[in-house]
Amino acid sequence: MHYTVLGAGAMGLRYGVLLQEVAGMKVDFVDNWDPEVDTIHSQGGVYVSRDGEEKHLVPINIYRPEEYTGDPDAYIIFCKQMGLQKMLEQCAHFFKPHQYAISCMNGMGHIEKINQYFPKEHVLVEPR
Repeated sequence: MHYTVLGAGAMGLRYGVLLQEVAGMKVDFVDNWDPEVDTIHSQGGVYVSRDGEEKHLVPINIYRPEEYTGDPDAYIIFCKQMGLQKMLEQCAHFFKPHQYAISCMNGMGHIEKINQYFPKEHVLVEPR
């Protein structure tokens, strides 16, 4: 499986790196916060550790929305609620009908926003 994580903050990076390193999946990351993308590019990836030990650099593929051209099987959405609509709008040009959207976001209104971009049967979220 090929996943793309939308939102490379703490949770997006944690889950995406686990999928990449532990499960051996192909993972891309897309983020619209320039300082985050620039830092990851400049250091060649992200530093991770387990319980504060074995710190190491994990190379990752990270893109700004306007740069991304991948075709993953599913998007895992880890945006903050207040930034979700903007991220979806910026990423809409690379969404395709066969792809799935997965989100564990809490709060209200995010399912309706995601449903604007993906067929309802391809949206995997915890309804509230």
